[in-house]
Amino acid sequence: MTTFDEREKSYERKFQHDQELAFRTKARRTKLFGLWVAERLGLAGEAAQAYARDIVAADFGLAGDAAIIARAAESWRSAAQRSMPRACVPSWSAAPPRRNGKSARRRSG
Repeated sequence: MTTFDEREKSYERKFQHDQELAFRTKARRTKLFGLWVAERLGLAGEAAQAYARDIVAADFGLAGDAAIIARAAESWRSAAQRSMPRACVPSWSAAPPRRNGKSARRRSG
C-alpha cells in the first residue's frame, strides 16, 4: 500500500467512527428526552422505558427532531384531555391572541 492509500483508509475509518458516534449520541439524547417526558406524564418503570423507545422510534420514522417534539406534544395533549375538564385544557397548538393586528405578547426591553 502507498501512503496515499493508507491516508484514504484512515479518513474513511475516521468518518465511519464519527458517523457512528453522532448516531449513538442522538439516540441517547432522544431516549433521555423520552424518559423526561414519561416522567412528566406520570409513567414509571417499564412503562417509561417503553415510552422512551416509542419516542426513539418516532425519530427514525419521520423527520428527526420535529417528529419527537410532535410525538411528545401529542402525548401531553392526550394526557391533559384525559385528566382535565375540556375548559381547562390549554391549546398548545394555537397562536397567541392578537389585538389590533398585533401579537398580544409584549416585547421586553
